[in-house]
Amino acid sequence: PDDAVRAPGDVERWCFLGEGACTPEERATDVTPDFQWEEGFRGVVGTVRGAVGTDAEVSVTGFGSYQSRSLLSHALAERSSCEGERDGCKAPAVWLAVTGTKAGRVVSRTLPGVFHEWAGGGHATLAWSPRAQVGATAWGARPVWSVEGAVLDFRSTAGYPVGGGFGAVGFDGAWGHGPVDLFVEAARSFDAAPGGGGGFGVLQRTVVADPSKELEVSLRAYGRGFANPYTGAVSGPDELEGSRARNEVGARVRYLHRLDAWRLRGEVDTWTLPSDGTAPGSAGTVNLRASARVDWRAHAWFQPSLWGEYRDKDVGVAGDCFDGTGEEPCSGSLLRVTARVKAELHDAVSVAAQYAHARVDDPVNGGVREDAHAVAEAQVRPCEAVRLRGRAVWKDEDRATRNRLEQSFRATFDASWAAGDAVTTRARYAWVSDLKDARGARTPPDAPRHLFALEVETRF
Repeated sequence: PDDAVRAPGDVERWCFLGEGACTPEERATDVTPDFQWEEGFRGVVGTVRGAVGTDAEVSVTGFGSYQSRSLLSHALAERSSCEGERDGCKAPAVWLAVTGTKAGRVVSRTLPGVFHEWAGGGHATLAWSPRAQVGATAWGARPVWSVEGAVLDFRSTAGYPVGGGFGAVGFDGAWGHGPVDLFVEAARSFDAAPGGGGGFGVLQRTVVADPSKELEVSLRAYGRGFANPYTGAVSGPDELEGSRARNEVGARVRYLHRLDAWRLRGEVDTWTLPSDGTAPGSAGTVNLRASARVDWRAHAWFQPSLWGEYRDKDVGVAGDCFDGTGEEPCSGSLLRVTARVKAELHDAVSVAAQYAHARVDDPVNGGVREDAHAVAEAQVRPCEAVRLRGRAVWKDEDRATRNRLEQSFRATFDASWAAGDAVTTRARYAWVSDLKDARGARTPPDAPRHLFALEVETRF
């Protein structure tokens, strides 16, 4: 929604400028970041519906918008300095002068309103029933940069196609009968990127369900040039030039089963790269992600859950860099097992405990590291308007060492009070301790922190 506001969850460095712009004391100071909110929709939308014969209905929707967009400073490119190059343009320097402070270069910050996006399009649907319909979609967008005196564009990692305008045209269809539903969608994206121009994407889903179980099979294929920044299609977690649903051919199977007090869920997702991705030589890489979970809900005071997850980058190839990023192909796997127990002691009182242990391929410590993560929480609701919640989290990445990755403990207490539908007040306290050993650590551990927050929200 346009009015969604997210409160800051932690602190950040006060100085976000480059070297020389802040004193050592200012650079070591932490502050609470600003609230975050969704960029609201600014435009018009209209829909027209009408009957076609006696057994069908047509629906046509059109929209036009003019949005102000924000962008990370390192996702910008200045084209006049590298004309004709696709990936060689560096991010331009963004300087900020503050009263009483030297001018400094902005480092890794989101620049608000750096470009405006003109967009328009429409969707038409011909439906014979809620489960039988065909449709067509077309839309286009063009960025207009708000900075004068510079020839700006997106860098390849920004998530937007470079070169100017972009858009897509697609067709979709759905059909269902009895327990079976079929869905299919095909699209062609367009852009003005040098050497690009767009690509094709196809997604097909089959769902077989009854009241107690459901099976879903999804097939997908996205070309390397399928650069659609607004697609919500199923895809793997890896990215190409800031887009996930791109350069990928894969299949996903999901299964859900409810049997009396038991809840069973399972998923297997595998995909391959038909062309080279970010790393040269990665074409043909096969990736796998699988998970399974079981819950038992026979008693409110004892609700155990157990689930496992396995992920493999480059199936069949032994590696030790599951978390690695870079220009070279990286292979590795992760196996995580999590156990959780929840008890509802009363309608207004509940407690829960959770522990997770993971085995991760890592180039340190013989190629394997073990991670641990534990959570304990309690919630009390003495009345409908008041909620009290406590939570403790312990995290240890790489149990064999004490001076690398994250090792921390965080305890929080949260109290909220709602005065009807108009006013909500929330107070939160957190104590954060960095458990890393300073001896041998690349960066010294942070001092213990006490964080306080008070939020008052009104709606009218």
